[in-house]
Amino acid sequence: MTDYYTGGTIGSSEQTGLTETDRRLGNVSPAFSYQLYGGYQFNHVISVELALTNHGKLKEDYKPDGKETIKGYIKTRAKSLALQANIGYTLNNGIRPYGLAGLSWINIDSSTDASQTSTEEEDSIHSFYNQKNRVALRFGMGTDYAPVSLDGLTFRLEYTLDIYTLDWESPSSIHSQYTDVMRLRNLSVGIGYKF
Repeated sequence: MTDYYTGGTIGSSEQTGLTETDRRLGNVSPAFSYQLYGGYQFNHVISVELALTNHGKLKEDYKPDGKETIKGYIKTRAKSLALQANIGYTLNNGIRPYGLAGLSWINIDSSTDASQTSTEEEDSIHSFYNQKNRVALRFGMGTDYAPVSLDGLTFRLEYTLDIYTLDWESPSSIHSQYTDVMRLRNLSVGIGYKF
């Protein structure tokens, strides 16, 4: 076998904010996600990976000031491309726990139902979500399992977290400009092959 490997996963993604977004946005519906990854293993500890993830169609509730929450008002499609270090250790039984750290480039494409909010609120949401391309910090952890009887085949369980910022304006607040920290999470399982 060589030191190159590739694989794919399926799972669930969700996106939440840390400050103003959590106040204005309600429940976030997880979305089906899938990922393709490939990497090079330098030794038993360190690998470098490139991971392309489609986070699916994320749906978020929205609460306009003085109004009831609108279910599934914001619909966001997100994709990410991450360059990440994979640091772990392979045990004698073929299990390799690992951690991830790197950078990801996130593309965001959102839409809203303008008929349910005022023009100002709609413009505010669009100014927030129409920042299509962002750079994020990527962190994660996971476990690979490579059974000796299945030469080159690997099973993977993984959790990743992308942290990035978005700017928006709120028409209903004196302090109308915000920079919000967003969290894009993904939990997935998959299969890979080491050449």
